[in-house]
Amino acid sequence: MLGWWHSHPVREWCKSCPEAKQRVCSMRGDFLSEDDRLLHRAVFPGAWNLALVVNDVAYDDPTLSLFGWRRGLLALRGHHVLGGAATAAPHENIQEAHRAGV
Repeated sequence: MLGWWHSHPVREWCKSCPEAKQRVCSMRGDFLSEDDRLLHRAVFPGAWNLALVVNDVAYDDPTLSLFGWRRGLLALRGHHVLGGAATAAPHENIQEAHRAGV
């Protein structure tokens, strides 16, 4: 098994917030929760294992975040969706990504 995927229903989590706040909410971005990271460490410890997160955000199209192992830490990974646009490149500073909870 290569990995797993799940969604972050940010649209639902933030529905009581005003639109302006939702548009700048940190939950719109790329993140794995502490529970997500614990699960990945326990079930997907292989260097090749990936976690894909679908972020369902209000006022925009859903986004995809891909995470994988890099030097023993879970880090945001760059990816390309066939027929879609390329996403951001992986974090260059692994320690910074780890401190940020990525």
